[in-house]
Amino acid sequence: MGLELVRNMWKFFIVLNLFLSAFCGCGERGDDGSTTAGTAENRTVIFQLDVDQGVVDSVQLVGEVTGPGNKPIGMKRDSTGQFWTTTLSLSPGQSYYKYKFMIHRSDQNVWLSLTDPKAQLIDASQNRNSVVIMKRQKKNFTPFKPPSIPDLIIYELNPREFVDPQVPFAEVSTDPNAQTLGIVFRDITRTIERGYFTELGVNAIELMPIFSSAWTSYDRDGFERDPWGYNCITWYGLNGDFGTPEDLRQLVEAAHREGIAVLLDFSMGHGSGQIIGEIHTDWLKRADNPWGMIEFDMSHEGARTYMLDAAQLWIQEYNIDGFRMDWIDQYKDEAVEWYPGGTWAWFTEQLRSVKPDIILIAENPTPEIVRNTDFDSCWDFFFAEWCGAILLREAYSYFDGFVGSTVNSQDKLEENLTGYVYAPWGPHKPMVRFLESHDTPRIARGTVLAQHGGGPQGWLDINGDDILPDTLSNGSLARSRLGGVLLFTLPGPIMLFQGQEFGADDDLAWEYDPVDWDLKEANDSLFQFYTRLASLRKDYESLRSEDLTVLKNDSEHHIFVYSRGVVKNDAADDDVLVALNFGDDREGNENVSLPFPKPGMWIEYLKRDTLEISSASEEDVDFEYSEGKIFLFRTSL
Repeated sequence: MGLELVRNMWKFFIVLNLFLSAFCGCGERGDDGSTTAGTAENRTVIFQLDVDQGVVDSVQLVGEVTGPGNKPIGMKRDSTGQFWTTTLSLSPGQSYYKYKFMIHRSDQNVWLSLTDPKAQLIDASQNRNSVVIMKRQKKNFTPFKPPSIPDLIIYELNPREFVDPQVPFAEVSTDPNAQTLGIVFRDITRTIERGYFTELGVNAIELMPIFSSAWTSYDRDGFERDPWGYNCITWYGLNGDFGTPEDLRQLVEAAHREGIAVLLDFSMGHGSGQIIGEIHTDWLKRADNPWGMIEFDMSHEGARTYMLDAAQLWIQEYNIDGFRMDWIDQYKDEAVEWYPGGTWAWFTEQLRSVKPDIILIAENPTPEIVRNTDFDSCWDFFFAEWCGAILLREAYSYFDGFVGSTVNSQDKLEENLTGYVYAPWGPHKPMVRFLESHDTPRIARGTVLAQHGGGPQGWLDINGDDILPDTLSNGSLARSRLGGVLLFTLPGPIMLFQGQEFGADDDLAWEYDPVDWDLKEANDSLFQFYTRLASLRKDYESLRSEDLTVLKNDSEHHIFVYSRGVVKNDAADDDVLVALNFGDDREGNENVSLPFPKPGMWIEYLKRDTLEISSASEEDVDFEYSEGKIFLFRTSL
């Protein structure tokens, strides 16, 4: 389903005229998603806006589109009383035109400046101007089939933080000879094309929000742009910090040529009220939640359709392969009469009608939503929290030491791996497991600040006294390698966070915090370690299967052992035994008895040690603290 010129009571858009040829008078889609036509001499642009009747009684068009002096142009309400419209002729000699709307709120007797929430590009200035692009490229997408859900190795990145700090963020220039806007997308494309993600073994990139977002009010120097992007002002328009629509299309095409899917982080559950909250107050469930954001009422048809068309635009205009839907819990109780199953059942069904193989991942591991909708998967925060407790030793001592026999980290990990997903109350879908994300601490830091979006993580307050530890300590590169062995040998999709592969050790506070690429060279051995793990995962079907059997859980000595794909007495070379030593005594080797499930030759993948097991039994193995071992069964050497 495409974007239409007029749709229901909420639609507003701009229509760009494009020069096709001297012999063709018909139009084609412009970068705002609308149908266009024109001549080489001028472009006729129709600006049209729909707002709640009774809220806005006057609309003006302002900005570069109005000519010298930027004199406001009054817009007229059409015969339906729903739309405000005006038509202008723009010269193609200028690359970009900025514009905004001025609306008069009759209920407040004030004039407000409004960014176009349907423009496909918003500039990088603090004014967040809407942008008309006078030149565009045809969309010739290369056919691409995304990886299956169990095969996914996702790489989450924040576009602004992923690129070198020297990569500029620039507002749109009116100079016809100017390059473009920011070049963040271009820099990421170059990273794709030089094979960085391919070498690492990644087959999906997840971009944190790339939509234009409100400027922050944080008191810090130099960076007042929202650093994470979840405070969207529009779900249609690219953030001008990153580049143009064509830049994003080229990024997606480059990724597809490398066999890499591109996913977008889509924060449908909340956003800035700077646009929608001013013109569609009846769409809102809450105008101000605890984070200072609006929340939508999805029982309102206009709100539903606005969001659905936005998501479909990214599929149709950019060939996006899927979405990570942020904060799905907001709509968990909305099994409303307008659609059986509620908001998410309707939304996922509609997206699959456009792209059947689209990848849909929910942020929250909310079983009743994921189980009863067409989501493919969800983030497994529980896994991340228990692994954080184990890998970051101070947290482990809080869980296992303070709580003692009541809660045991390794028992909770076993429960997560073997019982939670397919329990009667579970989501019954593959879960995306990760050690690090934008919401969780780094494993490689020696001292890791407790944080979650810039604040403390509630799960650390284990005794309920509202007093949180200041730090989590004893993270290290060794713990990152150990966590990697665990992560890459688990069922279902897995995810890395930017820089994890070379031991990034930033605080992950909710502010601009660029990746330290100097660590890539310093910690290249960790990067190579992760590439080996990814290669093994791709080679061994058993590591992507649902089979996992815990063979040993010795929490007293911090030993955890499980098998993947082992069927006793068969002769397959796809059997794997994974052994993890979560201890961090750091005093040397520990002789550990490991249970091998069947006789034969077992080769340790990481160090190439060979063990010949005469019968299914336990075998003593030298095991360093903070070490992970992966044994591969061989019928012969």
